[in-house]
Amino acid sequence: MAEEVTESYKGQTIKLTPKDEKCSQWALTLLDSEGNEWQHVPMAGDTKESALDRGRQMIDHEEARKG
Repeated sequence: MAEEVTESYKGQTIKLTPKDEKCSQWALTLLDSEGNEWQHVPMAGDTKESALDRGRQMIDHEEARKG
């Protein structure tokens, strides 16, 4: 099984946790710059790359929403 993955993006952290699910292989958690969790997605993607991309898109969307 894969190991947990983290990536820093625009001052926030995307944390991927491997899952053994039929619909998704990765869960994702987004953390703000202080390490506080602000979003969790239990089924984020089938591949590490797709799950990281989803996390980046969510951060971009949240920044655009806040203006």
